Formats: sequence, structure tokens, C-alpha cells
Amino acid sequence: LLSIGLFSFSLLKAEPKTDENSLEFAVIQPNIDPFAEKFSGLSPADQLDLILRLADSVATPATKYFIAPETSIIYPIWVHEPEKHPAYEPIRQFLAKHPGASLLIGAYTYSKVAEPTGISLQDTDGSWYNIHNSALIYLPNGKVEIYHKSKLLIGPETIPWAGLLKYLQVFSINLGGIVGSYTTQPEAEVFACPENDARLAPIICYESVFGEYTGEFVRKNANLLAIITNDGWWGTSEGYLQHLRFSQLRAIETGKWVVRSANTGVSCIISPSGKIIKQTQYGVRTAFTYQVPLSETKTYYSQTGDYIGRLAALLTFLIGFYVLVQQVIANKKV
Repeated sequence: LLSIGLFSFSLLKAEPKTDENSLEFAVIQPNIDPFAEKFSGLSPADQLDLILRLADSVATPATKYFIAPETSIIYPIWVHEPEKHPAYEPIRQFLAKHPGASLLIGAYTYSKVAEPTGISLQDTDGSWYNIHNSALIYLPNGKVEIYHKSKLLIGPETIPWAGLLKYLQVFSINLGGIVGSYTTQPEAEVFACPENDARLAPIICYESVFGEYTGEFVRKNANLLAIITNDGWWGTSEGYLQHLRFSQLRAIETGKWVVRSANTGVSCIISPSGKIIKQTQYGVRTAFTYQVPLSETKTYYSQTGDYIGRLAALLTFLIGFYVLVQQVIANKKV
């Protein structure tokens, strides 16, 4: 046991090696207050302009990805026509200044639906639509790909059995965003850019808590975890630090590097050993760049998920049941 502990400690202390297959990432931390500024103090255009100016301030000719936080674009984007949204042109002009670079950014999105569900909303023209908390990647060729958050936070983002308990949506907890029941997508999705070898797992906020779900991105050949989040509503409590620790666990479990962009912090780069290589201070408006390796490693856990944990739980139950039965038998013999 001692040798195992010393070996594990040596892995955590070891400095990661940057291989040749690495790309420069720019991580943006706009530090926009989710209560005082995001939905009242700063306009959507001003917020996007702030993010792009921060990105531009640290960009180099080698920068290939700009990573901005969850729900950075607060005016919802219709998924079938993202190029018609007011944010598209400023982003297109920004990327034109940085040839070959892509922007990964969080946004609220709407999608039209032919058949409404219990959580669909009706537009003024009588049509129906769903709300999503999404990650969008704006590619160098002008295309936009969209992934919808699929592990929702109970309270602010979803109400259990929303179709039956739709009236409970009025009690949703407002933590600085659009309140109600969001819609997910069926499975994890990886963002690949034709300009380079990166295949990003766009993990949105609360999704980083789920190790097995993160493994789904790896099974779809993701070679880097890009976590975007808005932890500002935690304030200065320990919540934002606990959330950060989950990102470190995901790096260890999957053997992948993590690029984490948090609205108010902590934004950071995490190595596959779980070590934070570079990070920002919480509550500071800043940005930085880092050359991040792309890892093709696929750990046993990322391939199998929580089967070991489930098996251990089953064995624990069976052993406990056996001990209980033996105790009952022994008592009867007395």
C-alpha cells in the first residue's frame, strides 16, 4: 500500500511534458457579475465586445482556439440560423483578424419544434420552441456548430417530470440566467476543426461533475476537455473551488488536458495528472494563453465508466447481506 501511495504521489508531482502535437489556447475570464451586470448592467453587445477585446489582448499568431465562458452570449440564438444573430458578425470580424483560429463560447439558444413537449414555449406567432444552454464553436470557415448541455442543474435549469409538474417552474431558483426547464440533446458531441487535430469535448458547467458522462466525449475521440462555466453565483463561498476540483478529477479519469474558462474564475489549464499548471485569480477580469498538448490517451475508466464503482457497491451489499444472514443464524443457535 505504501509503494502504491508513493507511486501515485510521484505522478501528481511530475511535471507534464508538452509534446509536439500541441496548440495555443487563449482562455477568457470576463468577470461579469451574473446578478448586477449580466442581465441589467451591461448590454449583450457590450458583454461580447468585452470578451473579444480580452481575447484580442492576449492573442498571438499561434493562437488556434479562444475559449469563453458559459452563457457569454445572453441574447438567445436560433439554432437553425446562427449567422443571423447580432453576435455573428462581430465574431466573424474578430476571427478574420486571427486566421485559422476558432472561438468556443457559451450561449442561450432556441430551437423550433413541430411537436411541443411539456417544457416547450409558445412564440408570439403561435409556433413552439425549446430553450437550451449551449456551447457554440465558430470555425475559421464561417460555420457554427452547436452542442446543448445535457446534464442540467435541478432548480435553475430543470424541474423533474416537467411535463407533469410544469406549474412548479415558477419556483425555479434564479441563479443569474434564463429560468425554467431547458432541453438537452441525446448524446455527447465533439467539436472538430478541419484546420488542426484538436477534437474538443465542450463540457458545460454542471456536466463536469459527471465522470461517466465526460467519458462519453472521450469515447467519441475527444483529445482535450474544454470546460466552460459561470461560477459567479457562488460568490466567495467554497462552491466555486469545489466545482474546480471536479475538473481536476475529470482530467485524471480521462488522461486528458483540461482548458477551463470560468466567467469569474477560476480559469485554468489542468494536466492529465490533475495538476493545475496555470490559473487565474477569482473575481479578476483577465485572459491568458497556453500551449496545450492534445492527448490520444484513453484510460480504462473513460472506456468503461462507473462499472467498477457499481460492482464494488454490489459486492458491498452482498457481503453486508451475507454477514447479516450469518448473524441471524448464529442468534438462532444461541
